Amino acid sequence: MRLIFYFFASFISNVETFLDLLSPSLAGISSVPMPIAATLKSFMKRLLICCFCLLVSGCFSSEVKKIDLSGQWDFSLDRDNVGVIKQWYLEKLPEQINLPGSLQEQGFGNKPSADTEWTSGIGVKLLSDPRFAEYINSEEFKCPFWLTPDRYYVGKAWYQREVKIPKSWRDERIVLLLERPHWKTTVWVDDNLAGSCS
Repeated sequence: MRLIFYFFASFISNVETFLDLLSPSLAGISSVPMPIAATLKSFMKRLLICCFCLLVSGCFSSEVKKIDLSGQWDFSLDRDNVGVIKQWYLEKLPEQINLPGSLQEQGFGNKPSADTEWTSGIGVKLLSDPRFAEYINSEEFKCPFWLTPDRYYVGKAWYQREVKIPKSWRDERIVLLLERPHWKTTVWVDDNLAGSCS
């Protein structure tokens, strides 16, 4: 609410400035006496403030209809990039994952090793340093320079969820908001390609 009150105070100040600029032109018109110009300025200020209040109240009174999509989703890694060809969007995916969340933190992907193709080569250069030999060959591999995740995966992954759209939403525009998908995301609704963005 602080932002709204600050904005409101700023709006009032801007109205005052606008009306102060307008006053000399009103006073300069010989047919408008000074007391009437001041009354007109006061009326316009109240009118603009009322319009602003109506606008702000309209922003808060409209109900936003939404469906919370957090929770368990069906899921599958697409290591061989065959999901589109095999039409995975028509099948039930075999695994489950909780969203929001990353697939690596939930145990999906490969255990990192000295052979992992990291997105940056900085830490890999340090792997030849003898001081890190025990971490390279151990079960608990750690890459110098990185906070090494328990799992590593770069590639396509499929997420699937059945959503019941209320009948009252018929003929309304529905927006799907996804939180932080990486690089390229493609969406199917039932067996229809809905769109893609990068």
